[in-house]
Amino acid sequence: MDTIQKGDIAEMQAIATFVKRGHMVSVPVSDHCPYDFVLEDDGLWRVQVKYARLRDEGRKLRCSLKRSNPNANGTNDSYYSADEIDAYVIYCPGTESLYWVDFDDAPDANIVLRFESSTDHPDIRWAEEYEL
Repeated sequence: MDTIQKGDIAEMQAIATFVKRGHMVSVPVSDHCPYDFVLEDDGLWRVQVKYARLRDEGRKLRCSLKRSNPNANGTNDSYYSADEIDAYVIYCPGTESLYWVDFDDAPDANIVLRFESSTDHPDIRWAEEYEL
């Protein structure tokens, strides 16, 4: 499965979940929008969806928060800004769950959500705190 298929699966899972919960979801007509959809829930949220795999024998999930934009010279990787999106929704097929991360709570490049850890550190992001 390629990255486009993974992204499509993640987006469809997220949209279906929000619609089932009674939310309104709007999808842009252009692939050039920085967000995958707009969620209406006490305001409007521009949401970027990411696909994440389980790592470290299922103790964590990790995904990159970058975007790859194809151009004439290949691809141009960049990161999102607060002017473009309000939140990430991360889909993990290994847990069949979605995780909501506000943009302001997300690191710059990669996010790791943990299910268990041998250390207790204040910077650990526990998956259960972000699960939808």
